[in-house]
Amino acid sequence: MAKNEEFKSYILISVFALLILSIGFGMVNLAGYGNIAGRAYHYEQPTKVYGEVVPSLQDGAMISFKVDGLEIASAQLKDSRFGYDEKVAFKMDNPATSKKEGYAEGDSVDVYIEDIKIAEISYFNTVNEKDITIPASKRAEVSTAVAEALLCKSDWECSEWSRCENGGQTRECIDLNDCRLKGEKPIEKRACEEPVEYTEPAEEIPIAEEEIYGFGNIISVVAAIFVIAFVFIILKGSKKKKR
Repeated sequence: MAKNEEFKSYILISVFALLILSIGFGMVNLAGYGNIAGRAYHYEQPTKVYGEVVPSLQDGAMISFKVDGLEIASAQLKDSRFGYDEKVAFKMDNPATSKKEGYAEGDSVDVYIEDIKIAEISYFNTVNEKDITIPASKRAEVSTAVAEALLCKSDWECSEWSRCENGGQTRECIDLNDCRLKGEKPIEKRACEEPVEYTEPAEEIPIAEEEIYGFGNIISVVAAIFVIAFVFIILKGSKKKKR
């Protein structure tokens, strides 16, 4: 009897232990799923940034953001600011793949101006405002790089004007040098007057004088033949009467 009671106790303890282990594994899996779900949410909702670069730089200077050398976003500065007209959106990492494809929550982001690293920042919110200060030791290098990048003269090439339709013509012009700050672009639209279609009257074909003269000669010959024949008939009739 005592052995049966002891056996039942072992069974109950084993079942209880298995129950505790099952609950523990379930919590771990749930936490892992929550982490993946959270990353998936951020994958669908990209992190966006905006801010100002200090000290100020020329319009057109390029700022870029990288994670482990992988560029995840870039923008041109305007009034030494980025992302104010439209937030700069990071390319997000896909949690469903093992290959690093973009930014994931918690990643350290390297900030570059014209491929010169100037800062390392961590972003935590969906939309982040952070001003970036260029270290004093790199300001001269950055200024030189920006000036060289913007030292470009546009070389425009334009297509032929299109046919005049609805009072206008168009063409396409491209900058062969692909300058970041483009010079004055040639006009690509202009007004025009559609040509009036003119139909020339049918040209009368003149009859050559030689043809006219030739035709007259034929008539004269025919008339002469008729006259001769008429005279011949009259003379012949006169001879018969005399007989």
